[in-house]
Amino acid sequence: MVRQHNRGDERKPAAGRGLSYIAHEGKRFLMKEAVAEAGVRMIGKAMWNKYKRWPVYSKFFDNLGPIPHHMHQQHKHAKLTGQEGKPEAYYFSPQMNNCDNHFPYTFMGLEPGTTKADIRRCLENWNKGDNGILYLTRAYRLMRGSGWLIPAGVLHAPGSLCTYEPQWGSDVSACSRTSSRAVRTLGPAGQGCTQGQAPGPGLHRRAARLGEERRYAFHGKQPAHPHRG
Repeated sequence: MVRQHNRGDERKPAAGRGLSYIAHEGKRFLMKEAVAEAGVRMIGKAMWNKYKRWPVYSKFFDNLGPIPHHMHQQHKHAKLTGQEGKPEAYYFSPQMNNCDNHFPYTFMGLEPGTTKADIRRCLENWNKGDNGILYLTRAYRLMRGSGWLIPAGVLHAPGSLCTYEPQWGSDVSACSRTSSRAVRTLGPAGQGCTQGQAPGPGLHRRAARLGEERRYAFHGKQPAHPHRG
């Protein structure tokens, strides 16, 4: 059995946070140790000869609410710091999703016409609460049984369906949106709600403006997505 240790106090990460372990006959050891010891038997000769490690992994990504807008660097950019890029893919399994949770939409990319000055303004407003970058992107309704390919370098903010996520074995990222409990966003019924909480009875005025400007992304036929699998 393989388990990944991801929990603990965010202010003081627990020992082993983010590492994958294998439990066997009452003992526990790192998955990377098993791969180093028996790589050819675990992943095959061709993969081992090329990468000398297990180069990809997958996980179930299960959010109650949305997470901040971010991207994973392309390989050419990650290489500058000795890291690797991180393309990933999503599959929204029907049998794993009996409810939508709080925000079954993923913000993806940037709207046509967005300028570098627009993005710079959002980054300059980083310490002012909601930095507003979601006004420059578009939300896509998540559909059970569908899947997306997310190339490295594409801005995205995953929604709240349980997601099966194969990805390259790297952990690089850059956050573009302020992460704050005070950030407001659209709820599943078009209602204003605080990130991580259930929708309230009314429509927050900023969410209302977002809903008016982006209503084509939330109602009617879902727009074509350039990276849909």
